[in-house]
Amino acid sequence: MNDSFQNKYQHKLVSTFFTVLIWGICSIYFWQDFIQSGFNLIAGNLGDNRLIICLHEHWYNVFNGRDHWLDPLFFFPAENILGFSDAYFLNSLVYSIFRAAGADVYLSFQFTLIFLTFLGFIFFYFLCRKYIQMNLFFSIAGSIVFTFSCAMAYARISAQNFSVYLSPILVFLILRCVRNFHVHYWRSLSYGGSASILLALLFYTSFNFSWFFLFFLCLFSLFFLIISKYKLTAFLNKRDISLIVLIFMAFIIALVPFLITYLPVAREGFERTFSDAFVHLITVGDLINFTSTVWAKTIGSLQAYSSDLHRYSNTPGVVITFFATGFFWFYMTTISDRTRFLIREKIAVSLFVTIVFCWLLLLRFGEFTLWSLVYDFIPGASANRVVVRFQFVISFFGNLFIFYSFNQIWYLLPKLQKKTLISKEAIAKLFLVMVSIFLIVEQICQYPVGGIDRKLEQTRFSGIPNPPEQAEAFFITESNQSGRSFLVVQIDAMIIAQMTGLPTINGYSGWLPSGWNFSHTQKDIVYPYQIAAWLEKKQYTGNIVAFDISKKKWCLFPLEAVYKMSTVQVEISERTPHNVGKFRILSNRKGEMHADIGESGALVFGPYLPLRSGKYKAIFDISATGTPSEKKPFAIIDINLTTQGSLISKELFLREPVEKQKHFLEFDVDEHSGPKDLYETRVIVIGNAEVGVSEITLNRF
Repeated sequence: MNDSFQNKYQHKLVSTFFTVLIWGICSIYFWQDFIQSGFNLIAGNLGDNRLIICLHEHWYNVFNGRDHWLDPLFFFPAENILGFSDAYFLNSLVYSIFRAAGADVYLSFQFTLIFLTFLGFIFFYFLCRKYIQMNLFFSIAGSIVFTFSCAMAYARISAQNFSVYLSPILVFLILRCVRNFHVHYWRSLSYGGSASILLALLFYTSFNFSWFFLFFLCLFSLFFLIISKYKLTAFLNKRDISLIVLIFMAFIIALVPFLITYLPVAREGFERTFSDAFVHLITVGDLINFTSTVWAKTIGSLQAYSSDLHRYSNTPGVVITFFATGFFWFYMTTISDRTRFLIREKIAVSLFVTIVFCWLLLLRFGEFTLWSLVYDFIPGASANRVVVRFQFVISFFGNLFIFYSFNQIWYLLPKLQKKTLISKEAIAKLFLVMVSIFLIVEQICQYPVGGIDRKLEQTRFSGIPNPPEQAEAFFITESNQSGRSFLVVQIDAMIIAQMTGLPTINGYSGWLPSGWNFSHTQKDIVYPYQIAAWLEKKQYTGNIVAFDISKKKWCLFPLEAVYKMSTVQVEISERTPHNVGKFRILSNRKGEMHADIGESGALVFGPYLPLRSGKYKAIFDISATGTPSEKKPFAIIDINLTTQGSLISKELFLREPVEKQKHFLEFDVDEHSGPKDLYETRVIVIGNAEVGVSEITLNRF
């Protein structure tokens, strides 16, 4: 008895060690950029993943009592802004442990991602091996393909997708709940309640992924009820109803933080149009991922027929194997001497049908797509790149389906020999092993992901002095342009805010607060005006400072003076928005936007400013050379209110040649002008003259 127990224990210990060893070997390859750089290159780029690091750090500060949970130190003085993006609550629990252990923000983030892959691998293995009773080989093979897929290798640049690694835990809890549903009331309640709480917290971690994980489960349940002809009346007794109600109540209670965070944002009416969602839908060519090393070196030219969305899809071997195993299950249901449809076959066929149906929802054929139905009725369907999140949900269940099918075929082979063309059981098993190995090999992807240089980041943010004591918030400036996009500089400000504890007016997220619209302006003269306009709309009159990240210097921001600022200089440079013409330097070293004869279109437009109420005079410094014509002007000058698509001043038609002459337009901004009302100055050339614009000024009087 003792020897038997000891042998069983040793067997479990060896298999566990072997499983962890396999994960470790795969992880070394998967995170090779990070390891080979001496823990310096962090996954991601300077955009999304640094934003996610900031949100993780926000939770760490919340757990330490330094920040309010709904108010990260961004977009000051807006409130309840956590709901403008994913909250990453569950991830932050792991992140905070690494931070508390002394790791910096970058290492803590990287270690969190690595730990999530460990959870995904181990629990996928546990789900397959211990619950579904799959053999060791297929359990480990499935875990590798799920955890280290080619799609996940690409998704490392944007860690929102790593929530999929919690899927095996959730499915395990749900299956345990279902198995005990009619047998052990309290055991079923504990598993079901745990699944409900975990799902609610997943909503508070990555709501797009969670919406469509739940959506997939609902579709699967529907198809299972149809295929199995299961009667819902089996759940109508008081015991089962009470169990369902208690599990649902656990979900609602655990969902309260999510509702508190996101309902105010939902009431703001933020929603992307169907056109925004449509561009992220996949074509048939996008359904297969050819970016792995195996395929890129053989038929890599096929990538030219797909958009970047194919990177998040499954590799060719997985797709082909999925449909092959699906046909196997349909074949099993048609064997002539079968007298009943087994539960495992009902589940497998229902899962196959659900996955195929979901793929059909994601496809677009020209202008037609079934996603319009999802967009209209499913919350979260309008979110940015939600199709990507949904594909990871589908891929998880697809991998589970494939290797479960392999395992069933493996053990059914002796019975199938007498009823099919299979004559050699050993050859068939060898074929299953070889296909499994190929599915692993084709996941090898050499896509580099170490885009965040930890040492460079630490150098950039080192030596920042303490902000002035009277400062209540700050905004970032950069006197020496580093070549970083202004979006990246916005996240720089967020990092500085968390380092200093001083809120920043800057920010970046999936949604932007109403009236916050200066993220793409780089001209120092206009930028402070936009800051002042934002603060005025928010009725804030406190002490604001500016931080020059190039000089690492704080300076007071004269808010009162900017409120009264009577002149706004519109930038004329190579960055000035234009459809025709080009920027050039004149002999007096001033620059101008210049259009030659034959060019027609917008020579200058923008900069989309929110303006204070009052009377304005726009001054255009323009030169024009050409042959006068009464019917056809050289250029049209106007002031446009972009949010209403209407002109608010009379157009001025240039009909005579002029050399560096000032032209004036007067217009009014009424007191009802809101933060969403954006004004632009435009110079539109007709094509019959050379036209140059060297200066545009808005004077308030």
